[in-house]
Amino acid sequence: MKSYENLKKTVFFCPDTNILYHRFMTNLGIDLRSVLLVNVVRDEIEASLNFKYSPSQIAELKKDAKYQSFLLDEFINRRMKRSRLACIALTEYRELRRYAVEIEGVESSTNDKEQNDLTIVKTLRRFERERAALPVMLTADRQMADLCEAEGIEYFHFSIPHAVKADFCDHSGMIKLIYSLAMVFGVVRLNSVVVFGEFKGKKKIEELKLRFLDNEFWKSFEKHLRICRRLMELGIKQ
Repeated sequence: MKSYENLKKTVFFCPDTNILYHRFMTNLGIDLRSVLLVNVVRDEIEASLNFKYSPSQIAELKKDAKYQSFLLDEFINRRMKRSRLACIALTEYRELRRYAVEIEGVESSTNDKEQNDLTIVKTLRRFERERAALPVMLTADRQMADLCEAEGIEYFHFSIPHAVKADFCDHSGMIKLIYSLAMVFGVVRLNSVVVFGEFKGKKKIEELKLRFLDNEFWKSFEKHLRICRRLMELGIKQ
């Protein structure tokens, strides 16, 4: 990052689809105005949004669920894992596009991932030529890195770690972690609370649903929730 800041050309960082799935950009802490988005990446995400479970698939899953199989009823006609992951990536894309530069691809997106990768790289080459700027491709895909190498596009290839050493997390980070786990797995349990990332009646991507297995804990939670909502209604600015 420091090396790029010393260049005379304006630098733009272009995330590949896999980088958006990991929500890397919003956690990196860079100026989001230096982000470059190619619409082909958005199209790839949107193409994965509407894969849903059928009642027969839920019935098959229930056969393998040893305990609390009734929880799977929440998933009938709801998003499958592939689509839940796409929701996470779409949330990232929407947050980035508020500040980023968004450009059209030199060709329309297709169902062929390799062709889409080539379109993205060619689009960056055109952008570099027309804007006299330096686009830098950020990817965790070796094939995309090879394409950038072949086309003369600046890139950074990330290696995803197999294990992450983390011994601290603030409250906002913990909320993001719980949200991501619930979305990826569909449902997770934290002590006596079941957290659904996908459920009947879900209207917004960021919504979660809680089911309390401990009635006493629910009473305590409900009390603090009521107090927090009343405080928020006061409209006191931080």
